[in-house]
Amino acid sequence: MPLGDAHEYTVYLTATALDYPAAAEADFTYVDMGAELVLPHAAWDHVLSLAAYHSAFGGDTLERALVLSAATSRDLDSRRRLRAEYSLSAIDGGSRYRYFDGLSHRLRLGLDSLSTPALSWGGNYDLLYNDRRDLADEYGVASVSPVRHGVGAYIRYRIRERIVLDFGSEARFSRYRDRHRMVDGFSRRREDVFWRVNAEIDYRLLPGGWRSFLRLEWVENDSSLEQYRYGGPQVSAGIGWRFP
Repeated sequence: MPLGDAHEYTVYLTATALDYPAAAEADFTYVDMGAELVLPHAAWDHVLSLAAYHSAFGGDTLERALVLSAATSRDLDSRRRLRAEYSLSAIDGGSRYRYFDGLSHRLRLGLDSLSTPALSWGGNYDLLYNDRRDLADEYGVASVSPVRHGVGAYIRYRIRERIVLDFGSEARFSRYRDRHRMVDGFSRRREDVFWRVNAEIDYRLLPGGWRSFLRLEWVENDSSLEQYRYGGPQVSAGIGWRFP
């Protein structure tokens, strides 16, 4: 919605639910709502946003959070755009997850480039720092306070006006702030290396703003602690409508 003088704001609400018929204890719901205000200045576009989210796991509240973000971006030339964003999250864990309480900081830096009207590409660096209560008792450690470094890249190709192909990749290294655990007689701290590759086709249906997509991806997470190792293919498809 425009506010005049090139200022504008956006209000949004998203909701996600994952239901596992054979494992109801793993069902997940997530609700996110917020507002963004765009404040152009000279060659820069500044964006301030305030959001709140609520997530539940197995029917119990997992996290409630208030998120304040500040972002800026500018064109380097007619084909390249630089962007940066910092966000601060104040997190309150549910009654069973009090160790989620604390602060989370995130810094994102990125570059988008347009090679041709049909072909664009870009990359980003992501730094995440968590300072939460964490759980440590005689049974072990449950840390939700990783320091995480991530890099990613994408290529987007518009085949026709209504068909778009997306290819992406992501790699992350996470080091958790837990005490050293004794595993197989050795003291180990949890460190994870995660990577993802994906391909997606997006098809805009007619009439109006109807669209459909098919997404294929492969994820792998290698951890210094065996119980956190996982990986494999994922397939998702959907149909939606965007307001004009």
